[in-house]
Amino acid sequence: MNANSNEPAMPLGRNTDFIRLWTGGAASGLGATITNLAYPLLALSVTSSAGLAGLLGVVALTAGTVIRLPAGAVVDRVPLRRLLVGTDVVRIITTAALIASVVTGHLALWQLLVVAGLNASAGAFRDVAHSVALRHVVSPTQLPQACAANEGRGHAISLIGQPVGGLLYGVTPALPLVADLASFSISATLSAGIRHRLAPPASDAPRPRFRQDLLTGLHFLWSDPFLRGTLLAAAAFQFVFAATIFALIAGLDRQGSTATSLGALFAVAAVGGILGALIAPALQSHLSLKTIVVIMGWTSTVVFAAFGWVHQPVLAGALLGCTYVTATPANAVLFAAQLNRTPAHRQGRVMVATLLIAGLAAPLGPPTSGILLDAAGPSATYVTLAALTAIITLAVHLNQPMRTHEADR
Repeated sequence: MNANSNEPAMPLGRNTDFIRLWTGGAASGLGATITNLAYPLLALSVTSSAGLAGLLGVVALTAGTVIRLPAGAVVDRVPLRRLLVGTDVVRIITTAALIASVVTGHLALWQLLVVAGLNASAGAFRDVAHSVALRHVVSPTQLPQACAANEGRGHAISLIGQPVGGLLYGVTPALPLVADLASFSISATLSAGIRHRLAPPASDAPRPRFRQDLLTGLHFLWSDPFLRGTLLAAAAFQFVFAATIFALIAGLDRQGSTATSLGALFAVAAVGGILGALIAPALQSHLSLKTIVVIMGWTSTVVFAAFGWVHQPVLAGALLGCTYVTATPANAVLFAAQLNRTPAHRQGRVMVATLLIAGLAAPLGPPTSGILLDAAGPSATYVTLAALTAIITLAVHLNQPMRTHEADR
């Protein structure tokens, strides 16, 4: 059976394949978050140079980014279940080897770099396959709700993952890696049990060569006015959110806030994301896509401007949580619209192109807000970011293709 058939949609809570996919993603994501702290600490333990230890993040980020375009082409060519299980098996093997090195005292920096690169590459493949598989296990009308559940899952993982990772590392450095290994095993087992046919219907069009196929997703996105407009808006919002979060960290750190209080900031904010996931189905049933995105934009504008006069981390976290309450449903409806608008046989390539373009803007945010902080101070920085957010929101409000998309629904 395929989720896109004419059969009545099964509620998500009774859809065992969706539960398997969601739970497997939760396990995999939690394991990765638990080791976010362990990997840098392990790198620092085997080298006296913070610069060399910093290579770990560069390798993982570069590998995950570079592999995305070929990952999209591969996802559209091979059975998704095989890819979901295979990428977890790769990470099981690499993580087990790393655990053995840590336990025996033979860990070297090059091992950490190799494992970080391989795991980031496998993770990029799995993330794309996981997103495309969602369309196969739920009906098109349920995609916004399913995407909101995934968004809420991400915030819940952020709430507990890194604190748990720190506690486990304090017991013994290998323990976070063991938790990561267990998470990949759970994910692989659940993916193997999915019963839906996780493959797009065959296309009558001839398949282009692999090298040419790498740009198919980019071409498709740019040729569709609705997808092009929403993608540019998403990239712009990614930029201002990344810039604002870095400004919060840097600004509060300068004011003497501790690492613990900054952690509390993001824990409080994550609660907002979870609340956003809970109210997303109600918003999606009563409001249009554009209205939900515009509400998120104006809420963020007000909150970003208010940050200039907030000096308490927990209060800043509560305000940031307000933006997450609205951003979670907005992300979900945009993601679901992209899935529904893209032909099934192009899902992987278009998904990767979306992540690539939207993600390119985010790394520019922190240095931009850092320069603004140094040059003009916190208040002017937040007002500038709020003004930019208002401009993006106005552009979304005036976007004609988005209005046409709502009329066509």
